[in-house]
Amino acid sequence: MAVDAGGPAMMHGSAPNRDPNNQLPPLRGYQSDAVNGVLSSWRSHRAVCLVAPTGAGKTRIAVEIANRCLSTDPSTRGIWLVHRRELAIQGRSALIRAGIDHRVEVSTVQALIANGRRPEAQFIVADESHHYVSDEWTKLLQAYPDARIVGATATPERSDGRPLGDLFTDLVLAASYSELIEAGHLVPC
Repeated sequence: MAVDAGGPAMMHGSAPNRDPNNQLPPLRGYQSDAVNGVLSSWRSHRAVCLVAPTGAGKTRIAVEIANRCLSTDPSTRGIWLVHRRELAIQGRSALIRAGIDHRVEVSTVQALIANGRRPEAQFIVADESHHYVSDEWTKLLQAYPDARIVGATATPERSDGRPLGDLFTDLVLAASYSELIEAGHLVPC
């Protein structure tokens, strides 16, 4: 995993490094529906909030959305934004397993705000999207007026009451906890 001089939370892609024994699992039905829901919503909405419970596979869904974006044009680039280094490592690992890490830059929001870099991107994955309506984080997304945005979260609300609808104009629900428990994908607590 390459780390640039901008700090340990900025990871740039390199040539694909695929291990055939370390591929991503196939999409489950609800994950495939969520991917299609986001892509369909992008026809009329620039920024879509993807809501999926903890354990539903938000990272897997977002990787598939990135893969589909990248498959349309070899010049397409994306950014995978997170707010913690652990999430950057998780996202980068999934992109490597999918073989698309060389076209998606993974970074913390804080690193891009601090260094002022704005890498080229036609799409943005905004992990933990409930954080992005804060003033500083919104400004970062506003630097990409033509990029499609998918914000992934299990909690589409903020404790301070600020609405997510100011940024995300549509919402796609991947599945509910009860649906995932009933299907055997999650166990009840």
